[in-house]
Amino acid sequence: MIAVNNASRYPLIPDISTVAEQLPGYEVPPGWMGYLGPAGMPAAIVQRLNSEIVRIMNSPDVRGKAANIGFIASTNTPDAFAAMIKSNLAVMGKLVKAAGIQAE
Repeated sequence: MIAVNNASRYPLIPDISTVAEQLPGYEVPPGWMGYLGPAGMPAAIVQRLNSEIVRIMNSPDVRGKAANIGFIASTNTPDAFAAMIKSNLAVMGKLVKAAGIQAE
């Protein structure tokens, strides 16, 4: 492994540096996982799903299992998640354009 794409080193592999440590100024967002639903999903359903996902992800059992495989579990609101996705797409779009990457 060359580096981890995270703001800090992963606890399970503390000897592996971050990309930012190797490339000062590197600010690409780290990877993420999330749940997405269809456009127009009723707000009450979105809120209920988010509440349950947050409850489950914050349970000691899930946090422990996630940590055992090197996954740093975090949660946020639907609006914050949507904003993060938009921000990630903008950053990655700039990188793709700067690198001249073309769809095949």
